[in-house]
Amino acid sequence: MNWKLVFVVKFTLLNGCSTFKVKTQNYALEKQREIVSNETVIGVATVFTDIACSQQCLGTTTCCSASYEIVTKECLLHSCCNPETQPSENGIFIKEKDKSSREQECLESVGFIYYSSADVCYYMHTEVVVNFTYITAFCQCKGSELIKIDSAETQIFLQDILLSDTSNFVCIQGNNDNPQFNYQFDDGSEMTYFNWDTEYSQPEQPTIDHFIVLRRDRFYKWHDVWKVRSDLQCIFICEK
Repeated sequence: MNWKLVFVVKFTLLNGCSTFKVKTQNYALEKQREIVSNETVIGVATVFTDIACSQQCLGTTTCCSASYEIVTKECLLHSCCNPETQPSENGIFIKEKDKSSREQECLESVGFIYYSSADVCYYMHTEVVVNFTYITAFCQCKGSELIKIDSAETQIFLQDILLSDTSNFVCIQGNNDNPQFNYQFDDGSEMTYFNWDTEYSQPEQPTIDHFIVLRRDRFYKWHDVWKVRSDLQCIFICEK
């Protein structure tokens, strides 16, 4: 089976560290499957993505599952939570996903999203001026830490959740702001995985630019950066 998760998050930002109102729902999607019977169809919509189809189901009180057809863009909303399915070359079966205890705990953390396939609980912040002191403190305020990329799998996960984001810079954990200029995470552990943009001679100034950002226009390769850059903005992700 080829599953992925879709998270639909609706929130109103007020102010401060924890003043959010969040309504979160997540769905499991199985590619190349469709619901067999149309007897439980409660709504039909034409939408451009499977995510939009999931949103349609979320916004319909009696919807518990859905079928999405990639070619026709047809989204069928169903009231049945466990319908019979069958193979379909262009179909996607969408079902409200049962929550594990870890997932439930994550979703109860205001603003956080649970990514099941990677077992990651994360919070994505909108663009801010690059200031790693502020960014680190914000994540700590949320009972989390700035995301650390310690493997190729984590790098791919990060790129996956950023597919729909157009921000060019992503601030991540790790720096070499120490006498030996060794790259370390915030807890002092040594970094062993790197994804530097070597075509752009990165890290370019490791004795000055101690911190790290990913560049979307460079396929999320790593670039070194000052701790504070008032002329640059980045998004960042806190992880529990």
